[in-house]
Amino acid sequence: MNSESPVDASIVPSVPTSAQPTIPADDGPDTLRVRIPALKARLDHDYLQLAKDIWTVNARGHYKDWGYESLADYVEDVGIPYDRATRLKRLWSKLILSVGLRPSQLNGIGYSNAQLLVPVIDKTSASDWIEKGRTLSYRDLRDEIEKSRPDPEPLPAPSGEPVSLPPTMPVRQTIKRSFYLTTEQQIALDEAITESTRISRSQSDAHNLYLICIKFLSDCMTQEQQPDARLTFFMRHLERLHGGRLLHVRTPEGYEVLKKAVEDNPSLFTRSDE
Repeated sequence: MNSESPVDASIVPSVPTSAQPTIPADDGPDTLRVRIPALKARLDHDYLQLAKDIWTVNARGHYKDWGYESLADYVEDVGIPYDRATRLKRLWSKLILSVGLRPSQLNGIGYSNAQLLVPVIDKTSASDWIEKGRTLSYRDLRDEIEKSRPDPEPLPAPSGEPVSLPPTMPVRQTIKRSFYLTTEQQIALDEAITESTRISRSQSDAHNLYLICIKFLSDCMTQEQQPDARLTFFMRHLERLHGGRLLHVRTPEGYEVLKKAVEDNPSLFTRSDE
């Protein structure tokens, strides 16, 4: 995805440079003890520079100047998996451009911890999360983030006959779709996918974009049509996924009528508890 217009270089902060120590090459135990922290420090600096560069190449469309049709084609050609490039690009977009952190504020925060912060950090909580990202281990930071999430709404107690989903989901065809975004649209999309990731806890961009679309469509139907349009929308959606037809039984009397019809015609219906 690419910006439709060039991005002003003045809005893209620079990543502070750091002197790279000379790293010895032998494998003696004393050397390894020195080399591992030195390499870790280099990685902690380089991931942010890489995140900025991938974001910039995408936003300014440089990959097209280099003969590639998409950012995915470019990063995969240089040996970076596209999902990793996307995570890096989103990290820069969220932490630096949306939250407004200075790159120097991420000093001491490794790549893994920075990725954990992307779904939860915002402008009001930035200082607290930055401190935790710098001082906590990956496991402890992950536990802190889990504790900070609100408990999900309890599901209503089931009534009537038990319901079960099919034991397996059908294999679904996948397609590749590309489109162009302005810088503002890209930031908005990154924000939306980040929030969806926080709620769904899925790392699949495709799945989170799908959830965003479903939410938008159901909200539109609720606002523009009858009050139960949202329910109707999700019923039709489940029908497309699993086949068959769903019915919305509005009253207890209607349920009893339907139940009797099912009992009188067992060959025509499949019950979820059979």
